[in-house]
Amino acid sequence: MSPKKASGKLNKLLGRTMLHVQVGDDLKDFGVHKDLICHYSPYFNAAFTSGFEETRTGVMKLSTTEPEVFELFYHWLYTQDLYLPAWDPASSSSEVDGAVGLEENHSSCTLCKAIDDDDEDSDGDGYDSDYEASREFIKGHDNNCLIDTFHKKQLKLLAMLYVFADMTRIPALQNLCLERFYNTTNTNNDVPVELIEYIWENTAESSQLRKIMIDMLVWEHPASSYVTAHKVIPNSVKDEVLFTMARRFRCTRMNKKGAKVNPLTDITNYHVKVNEKITS
Repeated sequence: MSPKKASGKLNKLLGRTMLHVQVGDDLKDFGVHKDLICHYSPYFNAAFTSGFEETRTGVMKLSTTEPEVFELFYHWLYTQDLYLPAWDPASSSSEVDGAVGLEENHSSCTLCKAIDDDDEDSDGDGYDSDYEASREFIKGHDNNCLIDTFHKKQLKLLAMLYVFADMTRIPALQNLCLERFYNTTNTNNDVPVELIEYIWENTAESSQLRKIMIDMLVWEHPASSYVTAHKVIPNSVKDEVLFTMARRFRCTRMNKKGAKVNPLTDITNYHVKVNEKITS
């Protein structure tokens, strides 16, 4: 959708009535246009128009939703774009959950050290705030260096936003999250197995996020990584992986070309159906 068309659609949807959504432990307050949020989300529409307490007060409390997640949703609601901060060496170190040894791991990353040494001899900071440029920059860094940890935090945010979009029944946002999740994962060519437990605990059995995780493990996860990956993958998920592997081997025996049977070649295979009335 062109910026001009998106702006025109937004103006029609804003209306005049404002609601408040309070999120997180501290109930951070977000003011949002009622017609807009109710248009995109049947969940919010039901809460604010069907006689619940929220209908009377115009306030909804979501204490289990992280403010960072709602901020991403809030930005998408008004722009139809998913904004994730690009790597910024001046601020990202404080944003990454200060795990023990992060700085030491960061300094031991060969690529980071080479860039840091180069930066000392240049006026620029060596980084680009553009999202695609940031993705290219992340490639090649060692696991658990500061930049890799930042990259993993973004994947966790995307998984959490997908769960939120599923809860609030916004398939267009689910699909955008899933596309960005897959593209971000491809940056490091490494499936985020550390997120499996979170995803399986917070999604239904039919979840497309589960499905793409399984397919990434089977079709794109480096075989050498299974030595460590299998230790953090729950047994129930291993069963699903084995079943999908068997299906892949069966396709191989039938001499089918991998590109034609690999479902990840078409990301729309994992899209949730979107109500045309909502997107039009």
